[in-house]
Amino acid sequence: MKKVYLAHNICLNSSYDFNIVKKALDSKDFILVDSIKKADTYIYAGCGVRGVWVDNAIEEINQAILLNPTLEIIATGCFANIEPIKLQQNIKVKNLEIMSFSNIVDKYTNTKFEAIDKSLSQEKDINFEGENTQRKRISDLKKSLVNELQVLDQKYQLNITKKYKEVTKGFVFYNEDEEIEYITITRGCPYKCSYCSIPIGRGGEYTTVPLGDIIEKINNVIKKNIKRILLLGDEIGNYGLGTNNMDFSKLLDFILEKNDLKVAIRYLEPKPFLKHFDTIKKYCENGKIELLYLPIQSGSNKVLKLMNRTYQIDDELIEKILYLRNNTNVIFYTNWMVGFNSETDEDLAKTVQLVKKLDLHINVVIPFSERPNTPALKIPHKVSAIEKKNRHTKLFKIIKEMKRKKFEKDLLLVEEKERNIILDKIINAEEYTVLVD
Repeated sequence: MKKVYLAHNICLNSSYDFNIVKKALDSKDFILVDSIKKADTYIYAGCGVRGVWVDNAIEEINQAILLNPTLEIIATGCFANIEPIKLQQNIKVKNLEIMSFSNIVDKYTNTKFEAIDKSLSQEKDINFEGENTQRKRISDLKKSLVNELQVLDQKYQLNITKKYKEVTKGFVFYNEDEEIEYITITRGCPYKCSYCSIPIGRGGEYTTVPLGDIIEKINNVIKKNIKRILLLGDEIGNYGLGTNNMDFSKLLDFILEKNDLKVAIRYLEPKPFLKHFDTIKKYCENGKIELLYLPIQSGSNKVLKLMNRTYQIDDELIEKILYLRNNTNVIFYTNWMVGFNSETDEDLAKTVQLVKKLDLHINVVIPFSERPNTPALKIPHKVSAIEKKNRHTKLFKIIKEMKRKKFEKDLLLVEEKERNIILDKIINAEEYTVLVD
């Protein structure tokens, strides 16, 4: 029996699919081992969204080869589709196989990827995080902070621990407290953002999972008495694209209308957010939508146009986000990209202004990374790596202070000295190493 070691540095969406590979191998003539030295085959799923993650994946594979020089290496995931030549040139092994997730399942298990997906339950107990140290979402500082917040809750009759986890990257999605079922409903993205390699990395076509398969999973969730679902996809707001009788609003109605389920949504682009706002509003107001991951990227319409983002920052978008932000309990999670080609200080200032105005719960700042075969390569006025880092630092500092103010209001009952110590720890726990290329 072939002994296989699995590793990755991928996102939640891809790790969901990698778990399907794992399930397929685990049910056939393979032994999944927990040590590289015990393995015959090393399958690595790598992120290709940013250059630094491709480099990290290559480094991890080469470290594995040093530990076990006889390994057969299979590279899969986005980086295998986006930069196959770079992998072949830099991975120090004679025979490197580059395969998609579905090809691995087909070749080695004689089953179909879709069939495994249909039957596999992916609950929070399945590991989506992996062992990559740079991808660890919860630092030791965050863990110790949670313990201190729990003490404060008991001492002052507060509920700070729950709120902290709800609005902090890492606890959301990867380290959920309550039972939650993860269900992928789309793969790929129909949009053509000038910087984005996801259409290449995830296989080109935008596909939606058949409604019957989703409903079957929903019914199984209800039977298990699980009340929460995470709807996954590289962009789920265009669910049903190409069909005559299905769209995202109808899907939400199928899932939420006649039961007490709650959903989190990752990812929903601003354009379908506006298109389906009435349905989204309805389910946010009654508490059935718990979280919306809405990538906004920039406050500058000039930059959004260069990014080919298909929407503008205007009164309608701002007003609808703020309505949900101020009148419902939905948690907003968003991305901001800094250092995009031709971004000026004035453009960054517009992003800063919008970040402050929206005051969303979870704000992730990402330095722009040029990706192969994307239109952004042709956009002039490149921003240097140093300047990207400076802009990241500037916006990140503002976001940290916004988070401090949010918790300052909730800790008014806490003695001032103790309160300031905790607030400092909340801010310090946000820090992470910024990788810029």
